[in-house]
Amino acid sequence: MATVKRSVTLDQELVDEALAFVGERGLSRALNDGLRHQVLLERGRQLLAAYEAEHGPISAETLATVDAQWPA
Repeated sequence: MATVKRSVTLDQELVDEALAFVGERGLSRALNDGLRHQVLLERGRQLLAAYEAEHGPISAETLATVDAQWPA
């Protein structure tokens, strides 16, 4: 997979805490994984919004059923 270098501005406290977990060498990977997670969440939100725009809101009953079946 191709990579790209970017300059980003991050909260110092967040970087310090992340470095404590992943170390200097793991920071790029941790940021990449976090960004991938955020992109997947946003895709899911967009799919849900498109579904609801076409079919209407998901019922409380359906949400309760899914919630009951979702792993803890």
